[in-house]
Amino acid sequence: MLLTEKIALLKKSPIFSALGDREASDLGAMAFERHIKRSQFLFREGESCENFYILADGRLRTFLYSSLGRDVTLFTPLRSGEVLGPTSIFRNRPPSGSMQAAAATRVLGFKKDEFIRFLTGHPAVMMELIKVLAARVSELNRRLRDVAGERVEQRLFHVIHTLYRRYGPRLQITRHELAEMVGATRETVIRSLSSLKRRKIISSSRGRMTILDADRLKLLCEDASEDGGAHS
Repeated sequence: MLLTEKIALLKKSPIFSALGDREASDLGAMAFERHIKRSQFLFREGESCENFYILADGRLRTFLYSSLGRDVTLFTPLRSGEVLGPTSIFRNRPPSGSMQAAAATRVLGFKKDEFIRFLTGHPAVMMELIKVLAARVSELNRRLRDVAGERVEQRLFHVIHTLYRRYGPRLQITRHELAEMVGATRETVIRSLSSLKRRKIISSSRGRMTILDADRLKLLCEDASEDGGAHS
């Protein structure tokens, strides 16, 4: 990847978009490109990782292994420039989750020490990174609470609405990926999606979904939350 391409990618990232041309050029010069084949891991839970990554193109998923040996998908980055982590580099510990390619993927990587040194010299970028990571922690807390206490249909509503708020009404996501994020079988998710399609809240075909009625989707999330609270 040429330096100009790296700079263009950095400008797409929410944490680097405010960088000036010179700063973006300096950061781009630090970056290295990495190609990941489908099913290959970017990093694994418990294994050492000395780099920090952002997504160039492709698809990945972040997941944890449960005590029963099942993997629980927590986060599926979809947008070029999105922060991938792992955040464990800031704690000098191995990653607490794994990130695996769901398709052929390219990432930009930064060596831990160089990246931390850059952040230290650019506090505005550090604050943007903190905001992104804090929002992700809140989202993961919500996801874990959903998995623990809500029905599959309720969890699906929340996942779709979260993706809509982050990426907009047109989503590139498969039913299999949704099933992994919801923590349910593909067949169960297909039935719930069919219900949303009949009510004209979404449309979908071949790995693509369009949110047709975001207001009704939000109401379904709110109703699901109220129902969940009523049973608590």
